[in-house]
Amino acid sequence: MKRFHDQVFGIASLTLGLLLAVPAHAGTYGKLNQTDWQAGATGLPTYVNMYSYVPSSVASKPAIVVYCHHCQGNASSSHSSMAGLETIADKNGFLVIYPDATGENSWDAGSKRSLKHDGGGDTGAVVQMVKYYISKYGGDAGRVYVAGDSSGGIMTEALLGVYPDVFMAGISIMGVPCGC
Repeated sequence: MKRFHDQVFGIASLTLGLLLAVPAHAGTYGKLNQTDWQAGATGLPTYVNMYSYVPSSVASKPAIVVYCHHCQGNASSSHSSMAGLETIADKNGFLVIYPDATGENSWDAGSKRSLKHDGGGDTGAVVQMVKYYISKYGGDAGRVYVAGDSSGGIMTEALLGVYPDVFMAGISIMGVPCGC
């Protein structure tokens, strides 16, 4: 009987060890090279970078969710705070883009170039990221969404207002209307 208990304990310990070794998310988070996602587009700010979360199993024609960081935030802080979203992405196979205004205090969501369709600026850079993922993963252009908090909420409003042909819906947390 003791041998049976030892075997059960051993199997239980091994199973628990394997479960603890499995990462919380099965997908991949990381930065993409600007030259890849910009794909020859010109007039985009050089300080805007693309980070993303790609689940290990991407759905055919996946939806795309863009999450814009807050003032003094970055893609990494958004990635950390959006673990729940990534869990849902793992289950449903959609892509998450975390744009990053590297080295800037907040997003440029109010300049003439950011408030003009195809005007470049931060909004143009984020749209280029979406276009890249539609091309790379066969993303569903009819299911592209955006969300953000604080400055990211303001950027969300700008993206929805300037690019209603790209973003189908969005959630602005503590943002202001487009152009304000």
